[in-house]
Amino acid sequence: MTNAERAKHQFTDDDRCPLCADSVEDIDHVMRKCSAIFPIWILLIKEDKLDEFMSMEMKTWIRINLDNKKYFAKVSEEWDILFGSILWNTWKKRNSIVFDSPLENSSSLLERSRRLQTITFTALEQEDARKKG
Repeated sequence: MTNAERAKHQFTDDDRCPLCADSVEDIDHVMRKCSAIFPIWILLIKEDKLDEFMSMEMKTWIRINLDNKKYFAKVSEEWDILFGSILWNTWKKRNSIVFDSPLENSSSLLERSRRLQTITFTALEQEDARKKG
């Protein structure tokens, strides 16, 4: 639950983002617009698609990134896995701050996401090989 939702239900008085402390924290802010995540998207998204990437309705945004790897990503290879890993690690980092349990690993969010992408891709390749052989 984002801080905007927590505030709406009176679980907190502070609806600001714990990552940047600048904006109301809703899911769109956490996953796309926060200063902790936006630079990652700038690195990975085609320049001519960035405005659309940042403004698309959330469910459609997730679906397109998982189903159409070439639409937004500069490098489409394994984009669906990297995209999901970035969202997961962003939420995990946010929760570690909110619930006062800092992540043990100090590596960047993008580094952790790329490692998770590699591990997932390797596991999928091994599963495919096992099914074939």
